[in-house]
Amino acid sequence: VEGVFYVNSHLEKLMFEELENATKFGGIGGFLPGMKQIANVAALPGIVG
Repeated sequence: VEGVFYVNSHLEKLMFEELENATKFGGIGGFLPGMKQIANVAALPGIVG
């Protein structure tokens, strides 16, 4: 299923910066960006399809 999130323009900028920073450093540190968490939930068994 699609992972959808609704945000204002300020939070949208922060979400994309968070994802960019996490991928820039290889995801080291144990922090999972909000967009990746949304994608993970959308792909859970029982939700897909």
